[in-house]
Order: sequence, then C-alpha cells, then structure tokens
Amino acid sequence: MKVNYQQAREFLERINNKDNVAIITHNDMDGLCSGMLFRNFCIQKGCKFSVFFLNYGVNKISDFDLGKFNKILVSDLSPGLISGELDSMSDKKILYVDHHQEDTNFPISEDILELRTTSEGYIPSSRTCFELTGKENKDIQWISVVGVLGDMGHLYEINKEFLEKFYKDSGKSFEICLDATKKLNSVIIYFSPKTEEAFEKFIELKSIEDVSQLSEYSKEVAEEFMRLGSDFARNHRVFGKIIYFEIESKFTGIKSALVTSLCSERSENVFVFVSSKDNGNGISARNASKKYDVSRILKKCAEGLKNSSAGGHKSAAGAFIMKEDLDKFKENLAKIKLEEYKIK
Repeated sequence: MKVNYQQAREFLERINNKDNVAIITHNDMDGLCSGMLFRNFCIQKGCKFSVFFLNYGVNKISDFDLGKFNKILVSDLSPGLISGELDSMSDKKILYVDHHQEDTNFPISEDILELRTTSEGYIPSSRTCFELTGKENKDIQWISVVGVLGDMGHLYEINKEFLEKFYKDSGKSFEICLDATKKLNSVIIYFSPKTEEAFEKFIELKSIEDVSQLSEYSKEVAEEFMRLGSDFARNHRVFGKIIYFEIESKFTGIKSALVTSLCSERSENVFVFVSSKDNGNGISARNASKKYDVSRILKKCAEGLKNSSAGGHKSAAGAFIMKEDLDKFKENLAKIKLEEYKIK
C-alpha cells in the first residue's frame, strides 16, 4: 500500500522496545547510509535489531533468516529484488522505502507499506531515511549527506536545497563531504563482498572528521583504480556509442565506482561494465547525459537469458547473468539501437 511521509513516520513511531526489527538494504553507499540511519533509529527506540545487506545477483531476501523479527525496514532496493520476496511474511509489519523506478512486472504486495519517492524526482534513499528519522538522527545528518553524494544525488536539482542547508548549518563544505564520500566508498570496495565488515567500520565513526581514519583503505583502492584505468584504455570495446569493458580485479565491488567515474568524462556514451562473480556476471551500466534509459537497455539484453535479472534507474542500472550467457549478452548489446532507448 502506497503511503506518504507522515504515514511512514507513524509506522516508525510505533516501534518500541518489545519489537525485533530486521533492516534490509543495498550493499552500496546509499544502502549502507540508509542502514546506518535506521540502525541508529532502532538504538534510540531501544528495540532489538539486525542489519542485512543484499548484493544484486548474489543473494536475495529469502536467503535471510527472518523468523524471529516482527517488523522489517527495507531501503534502497529496486522492486524487482523484493517483489514476491516478502509476500509470504504476512505475520510481519513491513515498511519499504525506495527511489527506483516502479515496474509493472514486479508489483509490490498491498500488505507492504511502500514509501516511493520516484514521482518527486531522484531522491536517494539515505535522504528519505533521514527525513523520516531526523528527530532521532539529528546528530548524524552527515551520514545521509554522504549517502546522497555517493548515489550522485548532488547532480539533481531536487537535492540542492537539502545539501546546501547542511553545508551552511554544519560548516562542512561540499568538498569536505565529497572527500569523505570517496573514502567511505573505498571502504565498501575494499571489503566487498563482505559488506558487514565495511559496515562495522562505518559504525565506529562518531563524526565526519573521523572518516580520515579510514585512509589506509583508500590508498590501495586508488592504486587499483589507476591500474584498471590503464586496462580500460587498452581493452574496452565499442558498439556505436556503447562502450563495453570486462573488469578483472581483486576488489569485487570496484566495478560500479569505476564505470561511474569514467562515464562522467564521456557523457554522450553509454557505458556497460562486466565483472565476474562466483555464480555469474555482475553488470553495471551508466549514461551521464541522462539521454538513454540504461535500465531498459540491460533488460533487453538480458531478455530470455536463464536466471538473469536487470533493473535500476534510467541513467544508472545493474544486471546479473549466468557466465555461459555472456557471449549472448554481448551479441544483444551490439544490436542495440540507442535511438530506441532515448528518455522522453
């Protein structure tokens, strides 16, 4: 059931020390920051809680043991990842906060309270989680700010007032916050796929100034970025305006950050990066110009492939395919006519 901010807040206010809450979120910056805000909210409420991280193509909600929880908070997960997954939990009360595109192929159960911000514009979930829990999280608003920056939310006008008010009130500039964002993202990449270990490093932080203590992880990740940049220059392939690259790195979580960085330099192109996972291939797609719907492109290329999934935002999306289907995926990608995927 669709709810507004007030109704979502009323749900949260009813959480008390008798509840056991499962927090389920994405394993990227926006997801971890959303999880941090919900975690601190639960601490303030005095309830029991646990945090679970979902990695596209690697795990799913039904993999988690949620039997002991009576309430569930879900954030920053696209409809295709949760649709049907929570339907069997009619004995639990669930709030779902998200900013991905709605998908008629993946309807959300009426039993789930759904706060979707898509109609308002591109609002990362970490901002929404803060706006829902600001009373309890007023001392850690910086967590929501780095979450917004980590999800490229500063490129969208709708987040300008939210961010600039924080800069003014806190005395922390955009540059300071962006530097903290990059360091925290390096922590996620360094520990990936063990997101729980990265999250423990987040928990230790008492202020944005403390982020500098995590610089040791940034250095090693930065060196890998430089190596991959050289590898990309030598080995990427071009299908018209689509740039395709297969990543090989000891850091399994570096693909998304690398493609985001490179696509900003060539905004007219669509970038599609692939990295190997234990049970298949993870795919990230970006288009910095926001002219082409990369979510639709990935869905088309993965169409008919066994155990595949695809979704996300129009300008930033992800997919998962089996290893044996990579050649077919590339064939489909080479046939894509970008003009058919222009965003209206």
